[in-house]
Amino acid sequence: MSEGDFIVKFWSPIVEKLFMGSMMRPHWGDTIPDTFKPLVRSKTGKPLRMDLRMICMSTLTEVDISAGEFAKHITPAKYYHDKLKLVLSAKAQLNSIVKEYKLGLEQTKDIRICMVQVMGLEAELNMLQLVANGIYILQKGVHFKILSALEDMQTGMKSLVAGLSIMKSIHTEKHAHDGKCMATLIQAEGTTEPARGAEARAWTRDLYHFVSDETTSAT
Repeated sequence: MSEGDFIVKFWSPIVEKLFMGSMMRPHWGDTIPDTFKPLVRSKTGKPLRMDLRMICMSTLTEVDISAGEFAKHITPAKYYHDKLKLVLSAKAQLNSIVKEYKLGLEQTKDIRICMVQVMGLEAELNMLQLVANGIYILQKGVHFKILSALEDMQTGMKSLVAGLSIMKSIHTEKHAHDGKCMATLIQAEGTTEPARGAEARAWTRDLYHFVSDETTSAT
């Protein structure tokens, strides 16, 4: 099976079903996130295309809030190349949300940008947070694997749905422990005091260069 086979025949139906009726829209295909387009126009780096972009539709303007990369099988080079792309994409998305919506410091620390990395029938979900001035933390989330053996498939599917549901709950549902979700923070555009927004923006660090589909160098 090709990478496209895994996406079209297995992963996309599951993702589309899970997020149906939510404020998130899966956007498939090698497309450039809106958060990277200013860097492309300024010639800071070559275009970075993502296999999957999760778009938040809770405002009049659609916002990139998550991304995914797919491969047909696991190799060390592909694994770290795709992970680098996802981390850089998550950082750009996080910076954009903090700056665009003038979030305060506490709101900024609540933001978690999810990234899904898929290789064949295995996947992992990680999250990026901005926790202090210039300090971004990559949190390892969950790993799930769909085994081909019939007796193991049910367990694998349960872990898959549970893992993807974490991403859905972070971005679209209120959490019991803090009442925060990505959509709520984005909908609060313009309600944050300018001074607090400026303080949070000072925490961010720009991307000066990012990986292209052919190279793996980044700063």
